[in-house]
Amino acid sequence: MFTDVYDGSEIVVEIGSYNGSSWDYETVAYRRGLNIDIPSNTRPVYDRLDFRGNKKTRGENSLSISQEFQGFDTGLKTYEETNGLIVKVTITPNDGSTPTDPVRYYSNWCTDPLELGEIPDEGEFNASLNGKFNKEIVDEPVDDDF
Repeated sequence: MFTDVYDGSEIVVEIGSYNGSSWDYETVAYRRGLNIDIPSNTRPVYDRLDFRGNKKTRGENSLSISQEFQGFDTGLKTYEETNGLIVKVTITPNDGSTPTDPVRYYSNWCTDPLELGEIPDEGEFNASLNGKFNKEIVDEPVDDDF
């Protein structure tokens, strides 16, 4: 999906919550990072030297967003320890053409507490929000029944 992206600012990240009839999105302003990890949930199984197939294992999809810290009641802080969120990632190129499928949704994002890390005595610093999600999809979910 991200093969023709030349700068991280070409990726717009929005966090959505369901209001009972539709999704309400908030763009992550001052975003500093996005990390999506979808591990393989299979491992090879051998009988001595012969490959017998793949076995399902437990793999948890994780997503992390970091943002320049804006305050204790704004930004990513408002989504900590929340279940049933959706993350919308859109490619908006500064130059060139938009890909065929520029949007991906990450369903049922369940977040952990906000991580601040070390806070320096001067300059900006980042806050990170991590969590697990169900799956990556192309179409926006109709509701929050994951």
